[in-house]
Amino acid sequence: MGEGGDEAEAPTKDMIAVYRTRSNSSASTFTDRSDSSPVDEHSPSEPHSYRHGIPPSIAVQHQSPVSEQEVPWQPLLMQNSQDTDFLLSLGESVRGSRLSLRQSSDPNSFARRVQAKMRAEEGRAFQKHFDEEGDSPTDTTSPAQSYPTQAASDLPKTEEKSSPPSFWSSVLSALPDESQHSRRPSPPSSNATPTSAHINNPPASYKAPRQPSPPFSNANPTPTHASATPASYTTTRPPPYLKSPESSTASTQQSFQSFTEDKDSSSSKNLRNVASMVSDTALSDFSDYVNHFNKLFSLSAESVKPSMETSLSEWVRACVWWFLKGRGELEVSIRSRPSSSGGNSSQASPGDQSQQAVVNLAKAWWINQTIVPQHPELSRFGKISTDEMLSVAKSTGDLRIAHLITLHQNVIRHLRGLAMSMKRHNILPSGNDAPPLLQSVDTSVWIKYPFFAPDISAILSGSVSKSMLVDMSTRHPDLGDVMPMGDTSRYFCYGRMFVEAHISSGDDASQQIAIPCMLSITRNRKDSHVIATITSQSELVNITIQADKKQGPTWADVDWHVRGCTMRLQLPRGFELDVHFRQPDFNMIWKIVEYSRKVEASFKPEAGEKLIFEEVLDVFQYMDPRPSKAFPPEPSPRCRIRLFEKTVKITEGTGTRESHRGYRFIAVTSPKVKSLTSVSHFLGNGAPVVFGYLRGDNGAPALMLKVQDGDALCSMILTFSDAEHRSKMHSLLLGIIPSDDELQTAEIPLKSFSIEQPIEKGSGGLQSKTPLKFTSPSITVINQNPSLTDHGYAPTILSERLRAFVSSNWGSVTDRINLGPGDLRIGLDVNVQTAMTVYRPPQNDLAIAVAENLVPKELPDELASLLKTASSKSLVRRYNFASVQALHTFQQAITGFKVRFDGYSTSFAISRRRMVVPIYKKWEAGRTRLQIIEQEKIVQLVVFFSDFSHGKCMNFVLKSTDNFESSSRPGKYAIKLVDAKFALPRGNDDEFAEFVCLDMPEYPGEHDDITIYFDSENDRFNFQSAIPGSVKSPLRASSFKR
Repeated sequence: MGEGGDEAEAPTKDMIAVYRTRSNSSASTFTDRSDSSPVDEHSPSEPHSYRHGIPPSIAVQHQSPVSEQEVPWQPLLMQNSQDTDFLLSLGESVRGSRLSLRQSSDPNSFARRVQAKMRAEEGRAFQKHFDEEGDSPTDTTSPAQSYPTQAASDLPKTEEKSSPPSFWSSVLSALPDESQHSRRPSPPSSNATPTSAHINNPPASYKAPRQPSPPFSNANPTPTHASATPASYTTTRPPPYLKSPESSTASTQQSFQSFTEDKDSSSSKNLRNVASMVSDTALSDFSDYVNHFNKLFSLSAESVKPSMETSLSEWVRACVWWFLKGRGELEVSIRSRPSSSGGNSSQASPGDQSQQAVVNLAKAWWINQTIVPQHPELSRFGKISTDEMLSVAKSTGDLRIAHLITLHQNVIRHLRGLAMSMKRHNILPSGNDAPPLLQSVDTSVWIKYPFFAPDISAILSGSVSKSMLVDMSTRHPDLGDVMPMGDTSRYFCYGRMFVEAHISSGDDASQQIAIPCMLSITRNRKDSHVIATITSQSELVNITIQADKKQGPTWADVDWHVRGCTMRLQLPRGFELDVHFRQPDFNMIWKIVEYSRKVEASFKPEAGEKLIFEEVLDVFQYMDPRPSKAFPPEPSPRCRIRLFEKTVKITEGTGTRESHRGYRFIAVTSPKVKSLTSVSHFLGNGAPVVFGYLRGDNGAPALMLKVQDGDALCSMILTFSDAEHRSKMHSLLLGIIPSDDELQTAEIPLKSFSIEQPIEKGSGGLQSKTPLKFTSPSITVINQNPSLTDHGYAPTILSERLRAFVSSNWGSVTDRINLGPGDLRIGLDVNVQTAMTVYRPPQNDLAIAVAENLVPKELPDELASLLKTASSKSLVRRYNFASVQALHTFQQAITGFKVRFDGYSTSFAISRRRMVVPIYKKWEAGRTRLQIIEQEKIVQLVVFFSDFSHGKCMNFVLKSTDNFESSSRPGKYAIKLVDAKFALPRGNDDEFAEFVCLDMPEYPGEHDDITIYFDSENDRFNFQSAIPGSVKSPLRASSFKR
């Protein structure tokens, strides 16, 4: 018999008889009988009787004094571990107790700490009541029973040291008064104590003088039995396993040495206990009211099929069906009620809709409480609680039964909340004022469905397979997934609606059969696609609309009919299912599906886009200053991001090529978040990329991006798992990561870089103000790998990949050189040998990025204006390299021409023949810069003048068949190009006067001699070495004639 069994004074059979008698009493509330036992005035007093406590009864009753002829008290047989823990927290037991409650000598033991905490809570409750009443009684009795004041005055004063007041007195006193109407008093008993206090009025017991504990004799204890006297009231309570789990009154991790630490926790526990009791009361009221319909439900169910021959799965399915239907109707009824009929009204008259909602909930409660517990599939477990059944089913691997028991418990939990809502809104009539059911109220339990042919039933049940063999691997979805009562561990639930489905064949659409169904909208926590499940009360219909074509119908098989509020679903084998909605339900599912589709579509490449980066961020935060937030403002973990590069196709006479148009960035919240939200922005197209390097929590690398969305400046903070991913995304935004078939040059040092805008035609020169200027930057050029081309060199004209990247300490410029023939023009400075200018026509692929914390606030707006100008007007880039060799490397990278000679001449003379007469006029320029460049056996001479009145630059092709003559005079070393073919320089007022086009030189309309003079013979020798033909000495006759 366990500990204490050797102290028992009664036979075992007597103890079992007493236990069976006690088990019939109510178990809804526990009371400490050591404080509420009646006083036997004829028993001798005992000075230390307060040390002997009596285990509590499992009922709240008002009892009469006990006679000596009654059967002695027997120990209780404890079957609930919570009851055992509660008894252990009370105090010492008398001899014969079933449980050993001997007080521990350790002051820090579990029982001693629980006692200390309970006494502290009782003291605070009494002090609070004392403050509210305004007077200070000497002591109080338990609210379960009080004693006459005359009897108190006759007792000796030495007995005032009674046991502490009951812990439940403070809890019961906090119960709201509105719960009293649900407790109906029972007929008065002849042997009931006339002065016993009512439990629903705790303040009255606080005003009575303190009564001492009755003396008990260790030899012959005579406590009152729970079955000796009927209770003063009767209440229909839900079974013990339906009650809310009560908070533990003690914790082994807490210390009772600090009163301040226990104050807040004890208050919250008291509130939870009170809320639990209120919810139990509301559920009890609901149970009392709907029990009147049990007979109707039983007759209705039996008229269709025997209850006990129906499977447990069918009953639980019907229970969930009626619960969801009743809850939906109840929500609609409450929302449609005027504000005056809220919770403050005395009683709202139930309408047709609200009464039907209550009846449907009553069906679910009847199935849950009457049918399911007695079903043969559960009765085999024996008389144990559902929690124990669930544990046994899981331990034995019976997952089906475990799932059904879980649904059974979930219905109770949800009904508890609905009962409180109905109580708050006065949905249920009270007392005998319950109106009769309206004739329109449906009390049927089973919905009648038509009988279909086997092939149609297989389609409706979702068990159709494309295989010709029997598919035994088909797994039917769980009932909790197809008929969700709320969010589950696997799915989010966005709503459900009751619809009417009509199945028809494509051959004969006139014959349509209506099927009442429920449509649930869910989403898997690991996926972003919305799922719609169409199911019936029976297992006839189980159709799931999802995203995988292999798993069944998808949203691509759905046709929406907005005017008719219908949805047509294409089923296998030519069948169609028309689902008819109410207007609000149709609007809801339409918006959810369309929003989900748009979010999912935005996460995929659009026309002209290419996915270049995707990542799951540790944290993503979007800050929008506008009141209407497009994305949650708080940091969102595990967001998915993608970066797409946008391109457009340009079709010209030379063909079709792609041109860069920036990037599209999109972030979508994690599928584990119920609210699926996305935000998308275009980056680098007409606006600078404003970025910043940050550190997140625990030093995690983060990248900040600022984007202009209309009039609002939004910020995005992307926290990555490592710095490499952050650098990769930043580099992709700048366009500096070469692909597998691209080649990047080494960094070329620069002294300065600027972008300027030419002034109007005819004014000459350039504007002095530069919108963008870098100091001491570096530049790299990325282009197609020459080794992968047929001709062995990278194309520079009509190239989709050629781009120059200039970076500085506060920003960068990515200049894509995707130009057609004749569009690229360059210029060299005669005075600064390392300077070079590039003329660009209007472009839309120029990209600029700046560091947000290193530039003035107004600079991003100025750069945005510059990019807007670059899309409509020509701009000039000025490069000043660190060396001449760096200039040659860059020049070859963007033009494809290798520089074979770069030097100066003292003079450059053109001998022009006059018309008609054989007279020559010489155009002579002073200091001139010369370049001989070569590309695939094509050699050009590029000339830039400093003080030539006829132009500023010219270039023409040199061929191996051209005649070259050398001559020397003291201090001058010359080379003559005999009968050279060239075009005269452009005039100074021309837009391209300072630039030459290397890929398409102008047509050589002139045929004259050109003489170039050098300062040294070495310069002439270098020039001769670069030209394609041989140099000859001049003949005297020829020289004399000219």
